[in-house]
Amino acid sequence: MTIVEMKTGKAKTIALNKQVLQALRLYLPHRRGDFIFASSRRNANAISRVQAWRIIRAAAMAVGLHGKISCHSLRKTWGYHAWTSKAVSPVVIMHIYNHSDYAVTRRYLGVDQDDLDKAYIGMELFY
Repeated sequence: MTIVEMKTGKAKTIALNKQVLQALRLYLPHRRGDFIFASSRRNANAISRVQAWRIIRAAAMAVGLHGKISCHSLRKTWGYHAWTSKAVSPVVIMHIYNHSDYAVTRRYLGVDQDDLDKAYIGMELFY
């Protein structure tokens, strides 16, 4: 799938895994109009950023997650799990996020603090 990022204007090609393709096959026959996520209005435009936030927030609350949750949370969560699973190279994650520096990606994902926490917690002076 190829999208054009609104922020940068750059085209980005995204591979869809089997789970995404299966979900789309189930969902697409029921959509209205050309958009995957269409508004409930008659003109069937794409949902707004605010409406996407409402849907994500309601879903999070429905499963017991509270706090600040947004569309951006999904982006950061994907990156954090990709990084900590070691299944995706940090260089690839940097490229996906369009970060020019390894340190920026580490800071963005919060893995610097995780590493610091492990160092402090793992240090035992007495055996």
